Amino acid sequence: MTEHRIDSEGAAAARVCSPPDYQAIVSWRTRKASRYHDRIDSRDSDGPMIGRQPTYARASLPARASTAVLRLLLAGGTAQAGSLHPPIDRPLAVTSSFCEYRASRLHGGVDLSTNARIGVPVRAVGAGVVTRIKMAPDGYGRALYLRLDDGRTAVYGHLSGLVPSLAEPVRRRQIEKRAYRLDWHLPDDRFRFEAGEIVAWSGQAGTTVPHLHFELRDAANRPIDPLANGLSTADSVPPVIESIRIVPAEPGAHIDGSPFAAEIPLVAGEGTPGVRRYRGRDPIGLEGGARFEVDVYDRDDGRRGKLAVAGGAVEQDGKRVLELRLDRFSWGAAARSRHLYSGLSEEPGARSRVRLDVPADGEDEHLRATAPNRALGWVKGSGPGEVSILFWDRAGNRAEAVLRLGPPSIGSEGERRALDGRAAPANGRLAVVVRAPSAHAARDEPRLLFERGEEVESILLRPIGSDRWIAWFRPGGPGELRAILGELEWRAVTPFHTLERGSEARVIDRSTGVALELAKGGLYGDALVSIGPFATPPDPAPESGLERVGPAVEIGPRTLYFRDPPYLEIPRDGGERPESVHLYRLDRGRSPHRWRRAGGRCGERSVVAAITRPGVYAPFSDGAAPVAGAVAVERGRKGGTVLRWELVDHGAGIDADSVELLVDGAWVLSVFDGPRDRVEARLNGAAAAAGERELLLRAVDLAGNRVEAGTAVVIGAGVAGGG
Repeated sequence: MTEHRIDSEGAAAARVCSPPDYQAIVSWRTRKASRYHDRIDSRDSDGPMIGRQPTYARASLPARASTAVLRLLLAGGTAQAGSLHPPIDRPLAVTSSFCEYRASRLHGGVDLSTNARIGVPVRAVGAGVVTRIKMAPDGYGRALYLRLDDGRTAVYGHLSGLVPSLAEPVRRRQIEKRAYRLDWHLPDDRFRFEAGEIVAWSGQAGTTVPHLHFELRDAANRPIDPLANGLSTADSVPPVIESIRIVPAEPGAHIDGSPFAAEIPLVAGEGTPGVRRYRGRDPIGLEGGARFEVDVYDRDDGRRGKLAVAGGAVEQDGKRVLELRLDRFSWGAAARSRHLYSGLSEEPGARSRVRLDVPADGEDEHLRATAPNRALGWVKGSGPGEVSILFWDRAGNRAEAVLRLGPPSIGSEGERRALDGRAAPANGRLAVVVRAPSAHAARDEPRLLFERGEEVESILLRPIGSDRWIAWFRPGGPGELRAILGELEWRAVTPFHTLERGSEARVIDRSTGVALELAKGGLYGDALVSIGPFATPPDPAPESGLERVGPAVEIGPRTLYFRDPPYLEIPRDGGERPESVHLYRLDRGRSPHRWRRAGGRCGERSVVAAITRPGVYAPFSDGAAPVAGAVAVERGRKGGTVLRWELVDHGAGIDADSVELLVDGAWVLSVFDGPRDRVEARLNGAAAAAGERELLLRAVDLAGNRVEAGTAVVIGAGVAGGG
């Protein structure tokens, strides 16, 4: 970053022009009432600027401004919208970055390491007022919202406590409501803090490992990347590209003669400071349109974890065809992140890939096609050429992979046209591949039969190898597939349903009675959807109390992406109490596999729930109550007495809002700490006095099973003991 100091005495405005590879921002600092006030104005909001035309930034300067600073940021970085005070008193070590994938959503901030410590002072990043305080047993746990004077909002999550001026009124409101959960929107500016003042202490509320979750939101409440808007970390490490996958994106497209996706072998090239280079080992024979899926991550100098990149691009023969920006998002679009992060796997330790193409509906705030006639950002192959895949981090470090395109390896142009013309209708967009020995098709033309009720569509199967055959066809509702190759007939075990993008549909599996209902526009693009019985569902753990009360079904394929969650309805044939029956999803990312509650409502004959991804689902009835375990009473970190009582449920899970703790018959403010399976309360007044205390714990799980447990503890004058 280069700084130019400008003498602005008496100046009213400054106008600058940045070179193509830079972004210009004008900021200035004024002195008023012994305090400095930073202001910033940028007229460019299009993110990184690699290869764009010169950009102008204009800022009106105060007449009495003492100095003005012009900052030029290297492309790939993003404008620093006024520096912020560090939220914690230590070098910032980012363990999770902005826009990382989080179970069908995006990470809205950064996670800052506290070295697994609780109680690190948390400071105001700028002058502002507290507008909201949330206290919850889940999510962000204890969270504070600070609206800064520049209109942005800083959000602090997983806190262990608030400063007394905030903690006392919060506690009074919780006691008045007799509930821990609180969402307090403050109507006035009574709680004001200056930059650097302590507002809270870090913790682990609502999460597993102690850390500080920090967000920055713009004036419209949209998350923006804190590391591109005022915070910074030491970063001289370029992003790392681990693998690249090229995927045929249209009918007739082939990679080295095959219609299947292929991994591209990469060779490390000669890098320079801040730049990591790769090249494809072999030329790629590309015919037609293709897109890329890239396993890429970033690290800063702290090397605490694999972080998300800040942006990227795809270029073909020197012309940009696609841009990726990960510096902001809107909450509505965050739930649609399964397109951006593709190739998701349930295997332990598996990573997702960044998918570099625009959704079929053309709507995505992260991915933008930039070339004429390339609305979805694909590359096109028909001969020799070059493709560059670029990624950059917030400090301007970048990674670049250069791939060579060779001539298509699928025969002559006339041969290709003839094959494609026979293989599918002109508007065919879906493909089915059949495996069978080629000897079975020696005499008659092999064909795929797509049966839609009484209508049968016959499509030629084209060989794509010694034992594989492919057919392209157009979407057209539910149906069954049959392949006929000579004397061999193959029928799909699971019926397929072919759906067009934008259509609404109710997909029904006749063998189980399971239905999947998709709203209009619920799919990113045309799709094959399969619903069928899951043959060998594992039994739940005995201690869970779960009993399956309906069929286990698999929704596929695993690469199916829902733009809006569809409703899955599964018939039930058991469960005496409807409130105890919910839909569960098989978590195949753990060993042993575990059934996890997906929610839903239970009717007389079926269970219905909104789902966010494909997988294996089944209805279960939970008949086991939660179990209360050991009690521990100890001195708190900042004094006082803290009570912790184990509370475990292996089935539907604890209803955190149902937990109630009484000490000597008096209600006590407490919270269920889900990640650690315990109830926690800070005792005050008579409840914390030395002596024996009678405890009573009441709780209900999400299936309606209740537990009520009582015990006695002895609280000593020093360290307390349990009983």
